[in-house]
Amino acid sequence: MVVRIEFAPHGLVAFRKPSGFGGFAHGPGTGGESLDYPLPSTLAGVLAGIAYSRGLCNPSVADGGGEWSDTRECLGKLLGKDFHLYSGLAVIRGYNDGGETLLYYTQHGYASGELIAEYYRLLALGKGGGNKIENNNESDSNIKEGQGSGCVKEEEFKRNSVRIPRLEYTGIALNRASKTVLEEHLYTTVFLDPGSIGLSFTLLSNKAGKLLDVNGETVKIGGEGKTATLKVEDTGKSVHEYLILNSGGENCREWILLLISPALLDAPPWSEGEAVVLDEQHAKTLGKFLLSQIVQNNMNEYVKSITIPKTEPSLTILYPGWSMASNKPRKPYLFVPPGTLLKIEAEKKVIEELVASGLGVHTDLGWGTIVATCIG
Repeated sequence: MVVRIEFAPHGLVAFRKPSGFGGFAHGPGTGGESLDYPLPSTLAGVLAGIAYSRGLCNPSVADGGGEWSDTRECLGKLLGKDFHLYSGLAVIRGYNDGGETLLYYTQHGYASGELIAEYYRLLALGKGGGNKIENNNESDSNIKEGQGSGCVKEEEFKRNSVRIPRLEYTGIALNRASKTVLEEHLYTTVFLDPGSIGLSFTLLSNKAGKLLDVNGETVKIGGEGKTATLKVEDTGKSVHEYLILNSGGENCREWILLLISPALLDAPPWSEGEAVVLDEQHAKTLGKFLLSQIVQNNMNEYVKSITIPKTEPSLTILYPGWSMASNKPRKPYLFVPPGTLLKIEAEKKVIEELVASGLGVHTDLGWGTIVATCIG
């Protein structure tokens, strides 16, 4: 059964992009803009920090498991053996006079499961707004953008999605030795204000462990030392109930998989030295590679297409920080952005396996969480 872990920020928060930012370069253009979502490592790190602060683990002497064994050591002591975290979710309360709603991250912000299921089903069939997901069926090749009626168009989807308000702050860097300002060292940081709309960033865990003991605790989250309150709830639901948005019955064979948290790959799926700009050929190779990490069969019988968000024309490299276990920086990973779509043909049992496992590597730490919806 799934435990839901909410992080309710007390004020403004900033979640760093894969590359660092700060006020140490000249010029008023220097600065950083928060991601719309916390990276999985941010939220997993908060939980690992709780275990460490309670004396449950010593990450610097974690046994085995490679460069992430420090995090896994602490999470295992807090959550229990064989834990698995799922990220890319949020809970919002009282928004537009509504009650409590569970949301999932897309490239357009956070949206309800019902909205995502309908929009991406119609988009995959070429009946929604935006760019149709290309497939191998030539009979669909003449369907134009936005064709069809009575369906969720892209603008309607964006309008009904939740975007966290952003606030811009401009400051000047300090000389730490003399406690004076550094001339021309201006910087600008754009923060998120989730509390103003009643939004809490949310993890799911397949294990309860000692989580219920930390319900109500105040923790630090994101950059700038901001704080949040933890709310932990044993939901009694399965992970499939949360992440399969529309099962379509036992006979469903066509599915859309949506990455709601970034996926990591420890090696590119194409030849060394090739550019990572995603044309159609490279994108499909990427989709097969993502699935092959979980399903050990011929991926040609599964993957029909893959679409990367319009805001992400190419893949980026993530440098995921320092490992206390290996006492050196962790190696870089290929970063597949949330909002990435895969259209596949598979039986429901394969989808259940994919949803439970996630896509890419280090999925137990919350990377590569997906939701699935039946389209036929």
